[in-house]
Amino acid sequence: MAEKAELKKQMKELKVQRARALEQKEHKELKKVRRDIRSVKRQLRALAREAAIAQVQAAAAQARETAASAKVEATAAAEAEAAAEPAPEPEATPAS
Repeated sequence: MAEKAELKKQMKELKVQRARALEQKEHKELKKVRRDIRSVKRQLRALAREAAIAQVQAAAAQARETAASAKVEATAAAEAEAAAEPAPEPEATPAS
């Protein structure tokens, strides 16, 4: 998060420089500052993209864990149910 804050601080400084360059009609400086602003914006977007990807991956991992634990619970319940049922008695065959 600190990196994002630093980039936003840098963006504010660049905007001030841009305004100053516009007032003084320094076209070369204005071009440079605008390019720097573009660069910082791209960095901010890249950070946001990385954060979104990490959030999706974390949600997917949590879903996998939940599905695995539900499967284990279902298996345990089925085993407990099978153990609770009495075993069927074998049919008696008539003696000859």
